[in-house]
Formats: sequence, structure tokens, C-alpha cells
Amino acid sequence: MTVMSVFNALSAIILLIVKNSVELSFFFLFFPLPYHFFENNDSILKLIVLWRIENMNTRIRVFVVFDLPKLFRMVLIASFSLVVFLLSSLPAHANRVMSMTLAELVDKAGQIIQGQVVDVSSGRDEHNLICTWTTVRIDDVLKGNIATETITFKQIGGKDEETGTINTMLPTKFTIGQEVVLFLYGKSKWGFSAPVGYQQGVFNLYKDMQTGESKVSNGMSKQVLFQETPFQKSRKAKYDSQKSSIQSAMKNCETLHLDEFKNSVRQLAALFSK
Repeated sequence: MTVMSVFNALSAIILLIVKNSVELSFFFLFFPLPYHFFENNDSILKLIVLWRIENMNTRIRVFVVFDLPKLFRMVLIASFSLVVFLLSSLPAHANRVMSMTLAELVDKAGQIIQGQVVDVSSGRDEHNLICTWTTVRIDDVLKGNIATETITFKQIGGKDEETGTINTMLPTKFTIGQEVVLFLYGKSKWGFSAPVGYQQGVFNLYKDMQTGESKVSNGMSKQVLFQETPFQKSRKAKYDSQKSSIQSAMKNCETLHLDEFKNSVRQLAALFSK
């Protein structure tokens, strides 16, 4: 049983039960479903399912808010517990994050910035979900329209400092003072965002010990970042029409020097905006 088949079966069940109460939007998250999410209100069940489906780099988020008798609530909780068990029993390779090239990272990002992390905090948002907020002081904008000096993005997961409750979905972690080139998804309707491809969308800045030059790395090999792979089918025609320009832009920054890297990211962003 694959992750996708489990997800399709689960989606069908939810859609049959709640029909018009379903809101679909795109996001990049997956977490086990803690029991306390289902018992925040005795009369209204706020059932939130955040999935990360990694086949074909597709990210899907499903939100469901509806009233149900307690019996149905318990049935759903038991059903989701079974699904979590089935997912955890899948082979390890089924749950790996898909490797993404630099071109794919640029294409998927709603915003790309260079900056320094100045604040990290956790707590509950207006929907009573435990979240983590990360604030980055912006030194340069490589993609997107940002007029502010800082940007704050919210990820699901973290710790409620007042109660000590920990959400088992751990966000991509940042530390104050960390210098990064950050590739962020656009905000969801509930205000969530996250680095593209988990840590793949976080390029840390560092000094070359021998030359003193500023460089960047997201921990992926150059063979992965600069491989010649087309995007998913919906982008393939556009990718093929600009293939030589994209490859040229990526080739210029294979050493990952900061300035060359930023120039290549800008070139790629400009190509994909056409």
C-alpha cells in the first residue's frame, strides 16, 4: 500500500461524510494527529489533516470543520489512528523527502530572501494550534515583493510555553543569529508557510576557511542541485522551452559562492515569471 493510495482512500471517506464542509488548498506539511486536536470543543469538531505527499512533489492540505455526534467523532479518531499506523509501517523510502534541484526550489518558492534570523517563538495561533513563528531580518530580496525590513513566517508545530504541550509535528528549526538564503512557500489561507522542501529551502551562509569568501549550502550535493531533470508535467513545456537558459544560470553558481548563487537565483526567478 502506497502513501498516495492511503491518502486517496482517506480523502474519499472525508468527502463523503462532510461534503460541502471541505476546503482544499496547497501546503507542505505532514504530522501525526494528536488526540487533543479533536477535543478542543465538545460540540464542534475541528478536524485538521495536514499531509505531505511527496510523489511528484505534490503538497496537499485538507481542512475539515464540522459538527458530529460523539460516536462519529470517535470513529473518525480511530480511523485516523489506523491510517497513521499504516503510514508508519510503510518502507522508509516511501517517506523520504523528494530531492529538488535549484531550479525547482526557485520555481516553487513564493519568496526568496537573504537575511539573518532574529527571533524564534512558539505558542498557539488564533485557531488554537501550536505553531512556531520565525522572524528574519531581510538583507536582500531575490524573489517576491517585500517592502518590510523583516519577514515572519508561521509553521505548524512547536511547544506551548504556557501549558508545556508539545505538538509532535516539528517545524524546520532555526536559531537566532543564523544567516540564510531562504526559499519560502507562499502563505496558506491559515497563514502558514515553510521552507521549500524542508531543509532544502534553507541555504546557510558560511565563510570559506581557506579563501575567506562567503558561500552557501543547503546540505545537498551539487549533483542533486544542478542535475538536468524536468519539472512535473504541468511545468514541463515551460521548462523545456527555457532549458538552455536555466542550465546556464545554474552552471554559473555551481561553486555556490554567495554572489554568484544569488545572481543565478534571480535569473531563474526571472525566467519562471515569464
